[in-house]
Amino acid sequence: MKATFFSVFALAISAIASPVPQVNNAVGKVNGVAGTVTGIVNKKVDVKKVVDEVPVKRAIADPQVLITTLKTTVHKVNAQTTGINEIVEKVKSGALTKDAAALQAVPVFEAVHVELTSVVTKLTGATGLKVADVDVSAVLSNVVVLVSEVLTAVKSIVAATGLQPQLISVLHSVFQILAKVLTLVVGIVGSIVPGLIAALTPLIADLSNAVLAPVLTPITAFLAGVAA
Repeated sequence: MKATFFSVFALAISAIASPVPQVNNAVGKVNGVAGTVTGIVNKKVDVKKVVDEVPVKRAIADPQVLITTLKTTVHKVNAQTTGINEIVEKVKSGALTKDAAALQAVPVFEAVHVELTSVVTKLTGATGLKVADVDVSAVLSNVVVLVSEVLTAVKSIVAATGLQPQLISVLHSVFQILAKVLTLVVGIVGSIVPGLIAALTPLIADLSNAVLAPVLTPITAFLAGVAA
């Protein structure tokens, strides 16, 4: 009986003395590491998302790419400003009041702003190019046509409706982004500056009356800056 008691007692002491807590701790640590790894795996980086979110450097490295970009923009802006001609005709025929015509013109100029913003995005990050004279002429020609398209549309709607309050903000925004386009193009092909000043100065002078002067400020400021 004593022998049995002491045998049981010895087994109990042996069990108490064994390193079970250490094993449990070790298992706990392993589980903790496993949990951390699982968390990392569950929160793995979405590579596609990261790639999509990294800004893509858009660099115009070829004069022909620049010319094509400008030509495309001219075409798209022209497609929008055609709507202004239709609005003006309706005012002349009495189908639209001046207020209603101005309201209809706002989304047209907003669409023009979108097209100009798109070209700004494409040109941003580009550096100066070595451009042949023939390409300089092509760049200059397309820039002048682009500015003329916008100025003609503005002149037409303001002549028909007056500078209505609802037009002021959108027109100023259009001229701001247009000035940005001009700044970027000059930064890429600086040799267009003399021709650009010569071509745009009379166009702006024709519109720089007391009515349009406030909204034209971004363009007049640009010309003053490059002429200095």
